[in-house]
Amino acid sequence: MKMMLCFCLVMAVVLHGCGTVGANVPLPPLSQQEEVLLAKMWRARISGDHAQTSVMLNYLKKPVTQQHPALTHTAMQALARLGAMEALTTIEEMAQRSSPGSSPVQRYAQVARARLLAEESIGENPPSAAVKMRRYLSALKLTPNQINAALSNSNQRFGDQQNVPEIVASREIVDMIYHKRDMTLAKQAQALGIRLDLNASFVVELQIAPLSRQERVEWLIKELKKADVLSSREYHLIQLTAAEGKTASHAAAVALEQMRSSGQIYNYGAVAGLLKVIGLVADKGESPIVLTFSTDSNPALSRVAQQVLRRIERGVPADY
Repeated sequence: MKMMLCFCLVMAVVLHGCGTVGANVPLPPLSQQEEVLLAKMWRARISGDHAQTSVMLNYLKKPVTQQHPALTHTAMQALARLGAMEALTTIEEMAQRSSPGSSPVQRYAQVARARLLAEESIGENPPSAAVKMRRYLSALKLTPNQINAALSNSNQRFGDQQNVPEIVASREIVDMIYHKRDMTLAKQAQALGIRLDLNASFVVELQIAPLSRQERVEWLIKELKKADVLSSREYHLIQLTAAEGKTASHAAAVALEQMRSSGQIYNYGAVAGLLKVIGLVADKGESPIVLTFSTDSNPALSRVAQQVLRRIERGVPADY
């Protein structure tokens, strides 16, 4: 069970929509020490915690043979989102090692480098949206037409994880917009002709990007409550919800209590999705409602609740 939990955590990071690194390459399970470190990186990425910058940078400086792909990718994601320019030299070295035959994680270094360069401030003035996009596309040597062609081929699938450079690059543009609620950047991308709307998962994030944290949580919980089953769309919603932290897990717990106490028949997808939000945040404060569902008459829901309780006990937040 321990190995399976570790493997799920590894694949979660690899498949996470905020930075695709490729789903077809088998990855080794995480050690307990790596699992704890990955959790710290994950928290830093979603919370904007600069306190872990040196820890993540030191990890990237280790010999490649001593790095785990999931940790390497998450560290680069977090450092790029944090705008940690002190990591630029290290990430540039990793990007220079990238080639058609290199690993997806190494190739992501090119995207992380491009984001750092795009968002770098000159003096006290942050770059304009136009400057950001020009720098970003220039660093990656990409055109809007190239990005659009790749997005068109993604067939509107939610969480499309093709290891295609143009899709990975467009994913990062969406993250820049979503993380900072930067709708000016969204308009600039549109003005350049970049069709982010061609990817169904991007559309959801762009729709709720301008909302406050509380508004995002309310919208996402409402959508999850409608779920009959857990499809790729629902798993994407679970990711986005959990990324809002304990505000989201508490809202999920409230929704679960309302469903349980209503006496009405509830859908598996809705309950399982809300339980998984609590599990991803690893919120021990919401254990009581999860415990209630651990003995549910629906064996599938009972198993989900028990899995969530084990994750909460371990205290390791993660992505699906």
